[in-house]
Amino acid sequence: MKRTLTFILAMLFLVSCHTNTTTFHSEPLEPLSHQYVSEDEMFRLVLHLEKLHFRSDEKIELHATLEYLGLENKITIWHGLPYLDFFISDGEQMNTGGIVQNILSSTSLTKGKVYTFPFAKSGSFDESDPNFEFWRSFYNEKDLYLPPGNYKITAATNFSLTAETDTSNYNQNIEVDITVDPPETSL
Repeated sequence: MKRTLTFILAMLFLVSCHTNTTTFHSEPLEPLSHQYVSEDEMFRLVLHLEKLHFRSDEKIELHATLEYLGLENKITIWHGLPYLDFFISDGEQMNTGGIVQNILSSTSLTKGKVYTFPFAKSGSFDESDPNFEFWRSFYNEKDLYLPPGNYKITAATNFSLTAETDTSNYNQNIEVDITVDPPETSL
């Protein structure tokens, strides 16, 4: 019995130490009509949006792409998950994004290959929040619908260029303003 318990505990320890190598990118998606680019000598980050003006009953389509442009054929980046995140803010009540699994993972990126990141919601709320019902509904809906207002949508990278994450942090972001109007009403 003691030997079985020791084996089970050892297996649990090994499983809990497993590094998640999920990269959160997908097969390429079609470019959307509005593309906003942030580029330097290392990376090109592109935020794709269908348009900048929406109705609150309209699904907001967006995704981002990241391409390594550096000197080497490949680069290994070190990061939590995801290493590209989306943030949404109205400057007041609506602030989403930034939830990252703090595990050290590595990913190899190939020069010239475009990596696609579909929009995914991240954030948190609790039952004591006065807007609890809104947040529960917002996060239960997979697609992005926003109430009427003006919003800043940000696509941001957060990774390191070496395993020495304290000294090689790399960040790049793109911010785009959008407007959401009430749904059209018919008379």
